[in-house]
Amino acid sequence: NLNMKILRLNFNKLHSLEKNLFNNLTQLVNLFLSHNKLKKIEDNLFIDQKNLFELDLSFNHLEELGNRSLYGLESLTRLKIENNYLKRIERFSFIHLKNLEILDNFGYQKIVKIESEAFLGLGNLIGLVLKFNLLTKFENFTFSGLKNLLRLYINNNQIRYLEPEIFDELKNLI
Repeated sequence: NLNMKILRLNFNKLHSLEKNLFNNLTQLVNLFLSHNKLKKIEDNLFIDQKNLFELDLSFNHLEELGNRSLYGLESLTRLKIENNYLKRIERFSFIHLKNLEILDNFGYQKIVKIESEAFLGLGNLIGLVLKFNLLTKFENFTFSGLKNLLRLYINNNQIRYLEPEIFDELKNLI
């Protein structure tokens, strides 16, 4: 059905998604892919998903997100990605997600490094969860561009050092 709005593929055994899988599903608003065995999101997989508001990738085996993995998701407001195997968040990973409000969440991963400017472009983001990872420090400009962020959870990591200006741009934290 080309007019499909909601697609639930959660609780399956998907290991990968073909590059053109969602090309004809341009009206999707919600896509649930949680509780599968996905290891990678191919670049440009979501290039035709201009109407997608919510994407759930939680409880998979994702090890990386490239800066084009989420390309095309211009309307996305909520991304769920907890409980994967992500080890790092690359610079400009979310540069295309200008409408994202909730990044729920990067908790319960294996993240050891977040590159500076990784969250650049997320000016509408209000909540960011990075709890229960293996982070030891945050570099300056890690949180660049998060001017509307209200909630930041970085508890239960292994933080040993914080740069003096790390929170300077986060003027709205509650």
